[in-house]
Amino acid sequence: MALALDGSVHAVGSGASLAVGTLTTSNANVVVMIAIQVNGDSVASVTDTGSHTWQHRASAGDAPFTVELWWTTSLAAFNNAITVSLGAGDSSFLTATAWGISGADATTPFDANAALPDTGNTGARSITTSDANDFLIHCARLNNQNGTPATGWTEIQDNTDYFLVQYKIVSATQSALSVDTGGETNNGSIADAVQQAGALVDNLMPQIWM
Repeated sequence: MALALDGSVHAVGSGASLAVGTLTTSNANVVVMIAIQVNGDSVASVTDTGSHTWQHRASAGDAPFTVELWWTTSLAAFNNAITVSLGAGDSSFLTATAWGISGADATTPFDANAALPDTGNTGARSITTSDANDFLIHCARLNNQNGTPATGWTEIQDNTDYFLVQYKIVSATQSALSVDTGGETNNGSIADAVQQAGALVDNLMPQIWM
């Protein structure tokens, strides 16, 4: 199965937790990801009504103004409400975008290249991959309310919450591919790559739940 975006949901709020909403995918064997923007305490956990095990992938930005990337996998089609919970403190602004990726390697989701994920507090990110068929991800905190995707990229959920989460599906290995916002400045961003099923593997061993 070819890589594809398979469902998405977005929410914004404040406080110690955020009910992101229900993410529904059309396919089974999916990788599910969530990008979270926090103005406050860091994320303590991501949970869902299907009791999947979520894992932290990367963080960027200057605390307490950060962006985090979390992930899980599902053997069955995903149809669950997602909740983000912070640590001991609250957030004055908390927003998240969650999405599913079909056709991805649900056993070893991420491209094995040692340069990934690429994180930084300002400017463009760089993506170098080892596998040709990848679902590229870029999420960025914005200084402007409404973001614009970079050329050749697609925004996962259009929003006015100072947050841009965009993707690009490629069929060739990438060498220092530069990705930024479509013109807005950012104050923290993450770039990563999810590999197609049957690709090269690394030593990451996630838990997979139905």
